[in-house]
Amino acid sequence: MDKTLEGLIAHVTQLDVEGILVAEKEYNSSWRKYGGFSAFMNLDRKWSRIVTAVKANPDKNIFTLVKDDLRAEGIIDDMRDLRRYLILVEAEIHRPESELAEAYIKNIAQEDVVNIMMEKPPYIAAFERDALFDHLEAHWHVIERSVLGNHKKFDIFSTIKNNQQVMLKEMCYLRRYLILIESYLLFEGVNLGIARDNHVA
Repeated sequence: MDKTLEGLIAHVTQLDVEGILVAEKEYNSSWRKYGGFSAFMNLDRKWSRIVTAVKANPDKNIFTLVKDDLRAEGIIDDMRDLRRYLILVEAEIHRPESELAEAYIKNIAQEDVVNIMMEKPPYIAAFERDALFDHLEAHWHVIERSVLGNHKKFDIFSTIKNNQQVMLKEMCYLRRYLILIESYLLFEGVNLGIARDNHVA
């Protein structure tokens, strides 16, 4: 494994792709069982778990929280799941109904790597550890407000179709910050273990 920051960013996104494909086979796209409503509820559930952990430890930044809870089911698990749901939602929007999502999932992950590296200065400039959760929260709030304000409340697919530019931009920023958090922790030598879906990938 390439242990440069660039190599670790690519590694994290590759694990996301592999984990998504395993989970899709095992759970048969249950994340969107009831369409955009189910998709948003899964995102919201994972985000709420992250918020709960952060609010319960106001003296710690999100990096310290991850380091202090390296359980398989800890906050890193919720961050990984949130990233992966965000990829799935975007892939679902882009792919024609007759096509499989796999190619779109891989393409989104690759675009994340390219864009993080191309736009690294603004990403890193906002990467002040004590303030990083505020950036995550700001992007989530735009997504949440848009979904709740949509005429089909809680339907994220409908919301994206009505406001694709804003929604996809906010989803990408949120996902890419989450990728960077894990990549930086790995770069610092923190042993984060492997996500459950990657054990069988």
